Amino acid sequence: MDYKLEPATIDNLDLLIKYKLKNVFAYTQDLKQEEIDRINKYVKANVPRQIKNYKLIMNNDKIIGCILVEKYLDGFLLDEIYIEKEYRNKKIGTELIKDIQTKYSPVYLWVYKQNIRAYNLYKRLGFEIEQETETRYFMKYINITVKKEGEENMDNKEVIEKIRNLTKQEQKNLSYEELVEIVKKLTIDEIIELSKVIGYPVFLRKCMGELQHIIPILQDGAAAIIENEKGEILLQRRVDDDNWGLPGGCQEANETFEETIIREVKEETNLEVEKEDLKMIDVVSGPSRRYTYPNGDTVISNTILYHITKFSGEIKRQEESKELKYFSLNNLPENQHDPDLIKKYIEWKRKRM
Repeated sequence: MDYKLEPATIDNLDLLIKYKLKNVFAYTQDLKQEEIDRINKYVKANVPRQIKNYKLIMNNDKIIGCILVEKYLDGFLLDEIYIEKEYRNKKIGTELIKDIQTKYSPVYLWVYKQNIRAYNLYKRLGFEIEQETETRYFMKYINITVKKEGEENMDNKEVIEKIRNLTKQEQKNLSYEELVEIVKKLTIDEIIELSKVIGYPVFLRKCMGELQHIIPILQDGAAAIIENEKGEILLQRRVDDDNWGLPGGCQEANETFEETIIREVKEETNLEVEKEDLKMIDVVSGPSRRYTYPNGDTVISNTILYHITKFSGEIKRQEESKELKYFSLNNLPENQHDPDLIKKYIEWKRKRM
């Protein structure tokens, strides 16, 4: 539906107050009269102060709603968006929010917990909960490509570096639309570098848009049987599913499998391994390598399984693990993440005896 934005004027004050009160009272229940009076007083006092930042949503010269964006902390607050009932569900609100996301960063907003539809929309658009009250969520969205006042346009290397400096959660929160705009400007080598920064599996899913949590993906990777002098193998109790698994992970773009397992062992256990100390056991693939993560993402892995007996350093738990522990093959935990890989190792070991 066609619409445009026009600045609000003092002539629109009564209408803006009405919109504001409708937004507030739509998701507040069982209020005492004194609380209702307090809200009315607050709105009638504040809307006139904010009127210079209000925009009217117009359709064929008819006012069909309003939107209010104001400076807030280090970014901007989407303080209000209201659309008349007969003009809802026509993607006007979604388009307005997306437009705000391309112009401002970070963007903050409050949403009532009862307004499940709006909350789900904001989540889909990349907003994340910063804090919450009994009745509302306070959410935040970051667009790393938006330059702040006084900043020059960033080149591709600067964009990648800015993404590198985000937390893992902030990287995951990058929206599909934002990632598309970034990737379109990059060379192949820069795309590969960006995929390494974000992590190839996460990067690939982000590029799938609304299908990212629906379509299973094939991924290549490596896992390690790290054996000590007692013949025990090292397992990590994973944060995501609380099961005991082998150190290992996904291959990044332009990475050899040897580089993958050396990197993953270091990241997950703090142990140092040399390439010449890697002994390949087998390539494990097929139905046993299908796994669904707690968030619903399904992967089917092709895994290179390595045997490692020489390593250096002190074992140190990293953020992906709750615990690291050696187990004898006769006393393995029941809740295993990689039973097929351990079975393959046991078969391989017996053949060598």
